[in-house]
Amino acid sequence: MAIPDHQTASGLYVEAKFGPSADLTKNQKKAFSLDPDGFRLDHFLPQDVGAATAAIASNLAMTASRPRAKTDGSSPQNRSRGR
Repeated sequence: MAIPDHQTASGLYVEAKFGPSADLTKNQKKAFSLDPDGFRLDHFLPQDVGAATAAIASNLAMTASRPRAKTDGSSPQNRSRGR
């Protein structure tokens, strides 16, 4: 008997594996062969985690390095008009 990791809202059974040597068990392989259209394998590798982390870190760095708008009314536009 194979118990999938989760089932999608559309009813697709999903099995998630991590690592280069991760493989389906004998029962998972049997379940997949009986219904290949109703079973999905998500296989993640360490470099997938690294790529996702790099994308998030890059976005955070870009956001943190942007100049912030002043909220005290002392913007250059106000100063040049003598306000």
